[in-house]
Amino acid sequence: MKFKSFTTDSQLKAITLPQDTKELIIKDESTPNLIVRIRPNSKTFLCRIKINGKIKKYTIMK
Repeated sequence: MKFKSFTTDSQLKAITLPQDTKELIIKDESTPNLIVRIRPNSKTFLCRIKINGKIKKYTIMK
């Protein structure tokens, strides 16, 4: 997992998928539960929350 900051729209648009990589997962330093998943044709936000001791992942679509 690679740590970067993507707090602004321009920072998020500047992140590209390296060649020969199917998926890139980036956690934002300022918001630890927010993750962005970058695939060749999409960028998806994930929210990771701990509820009753179990970690739940929710996909946030745009």
